[in-house]
Amino acid sequence: MEMFYSRAIAPTRRIALGTMDLPGLEDGAYGAILIGAVLARFSHELTEDQLDDVDLFVDLVEARGDVPQPQLRHRLQKDRVGLQRCCHRLFAEGMSLRFDFDTSTGTPAQHALAAVYAAGRQSENNGDRARAFEAARRGLDWVGAIDSRLVAYLNSGTSLGVTMSGDRYLWALSALGFEIDAERLERRQIQAAFRSRLLDAHPDQGGHLDDAADRIAELSEARRILLSR
Repeated sequence: MEMFYSRAIAPTRRIALGTMDLPGLEDGAYGAILIGAVLARFSHELTEDQLDDVDLFVDLVEARGDVPQPQLRHRLQKDRVGLQRCCHRLFAEGMSLRFDFDTSTGTPAQHALAAVYAAGRQSENNGDRARAFEAARRGLDWVGAIDSRLVAYLNSGTSLGVTMSGDRYLWALSALGFEIDAERLERRQIQAAFRSRLLDAHPDQGGHLDDAADRIAELSEARRILLSR
């Protein structure tokens, strides 16, 4: 995954995409795994406001493909003149995968936005684009080490593991710990509750990976429902 970034001192920072060797589902979905891993690696260095913005940005790029520029004070462009090259890689070593993240240039926001743009460039054939955005969301929600557990989660295909009978909104309130009669919630409140419960659900807190994956999927769905109101 090759990207080009402007220096951090620029008022409007710039991003350009380079060569994207991102294998799709027919070739192991390694491209989606790398996209998700980049977001997992750099998302914890974003501010809470930036996390909220990138979360919305994922939805925007998935829905629209080409989006108006700039976005989040970053401009996507084709011209690479004056930009610094950055390359994130994924290596297969026997039965294991190893990531090589280039941290020599770029800000956490530039890395995150570039990964989302890369997901948008994936082909819609065979579900590659949808898989890339699923991995992007999972990576953005991940907390903890960038290791085999992350790879398993990005590649697990875990879906929501609960039956949401009755009112989906009431279920979502309960899932994120809000009172059933809670008044209209602000986005910040929802995100804060989501992040707090995400930390509790993570395997680093002693949970089994499969259980944690189901729980993270539930929390993500609850957040989506509340944010859509």
